[in-house]
Amino acid sequence: MPPGGTCPVVADSEVPAKWLGYMKSNFIRLADFWAGVECNLAEECYNYVVRESLSTGVNPAFSLAIWLRESGASNYCYAPGVQDFGINVAGLGENIVAQLDRFLKLPFLGSYLECRTVSGFIEPMHGFLEKFRTGTCLNGPTAIGTQSYKNVRDEPWLWVTEPYGPCLSGGLFSISWPTDNSCP
Repeated sequence: MPPGGTCPVVADSEVPAKWLGYMKSNFIRLADFWAGVECNLAEECYNYVVRESLSTGVNPAFSLAIWLRESGASNYCYAPGVQDFGINVAGLGENIVAQLDRFLKLPFLGSYLECRTVSGFIEPMHGFLEKFRTGTCLNGPTAIGTQSYKNVRDEPWLWVTEPYGPCLSGGLFSISWPTDNSCP
């Protein structure tokens, strides 16, 4: 296991069957390919990320896609101090539990919710990922935020949801917000 960062052990029996089997092995394979077999916590923490996401109402596939994109599923070997879920708060690097806890609150915050109705975004998920990457969405899309949106949509989201679809429709996310669990 990589140095730093641990998560509570969550048995397969605590995770709905939909998220096990090929869905789980596919994610572990993706993390191993992206970060290296010995340099991620995909196998150890997959069930934890899925369970916590479900318990807060966030789509586990979206959490998994962000986890893979932001840290290679906790790749602490090659990226010391990595932010597992992109939460840029001092002292939270290499802390998957605190990072995930903060990340799972974002879709419910007023400053994120207002991004759903700002004009100029391709879809609400674009507004969410603009705010996630740049810290604001109120001025509409930026090149940095738009690239982040495309990077998440076209790579980890596509790859993580591949066993069920994938969850894209017309080149857009098949979910309207991180709390939309309609796909996969």
